[in-house]
Amino acid sequence: MLPIVLREYGYAILTLAFLYALNIPMLITINSLMATVDALAMPARPALIADLTPKHRRGVFMALHLSVRQAFNSLGVALGFILWQTMGLATPFYLRTAIFATTGTLLLTLVRSTR
Repeated sequence: MLPIVLREYGYAILTLAFLYALNIPMLITINSLMATVDALAMPARPALIADLTPKHRRGVFMALHLSVRQAFNSLGVALGFILWQTMGLATPFYLRTAIFATTGTLLLTLVRSTR
């Protein structure tokens, strides 16, 4: 579970870094770091789901996980645009940072150890 928690905190920090990017190479670097952090956690997510769900329901929970993740990715873009238009450029980044930091903290405190 540690890779997932590190991903959440890494995304929180890197999301704020977008606000301070001064040029395209900085944006590319930040985005590359985000992709790297996400790739480190990618194998851990299905493993965690497999550890936490009954064997006969794993496929359902993995499909549910991917469906919810994609739905929130799509909704996040729309919400970010609305927040940007109504509350300013930095607001979506601060909200996203808060969401990732909260998720990381909740994972540390609420999800039982699988080892």
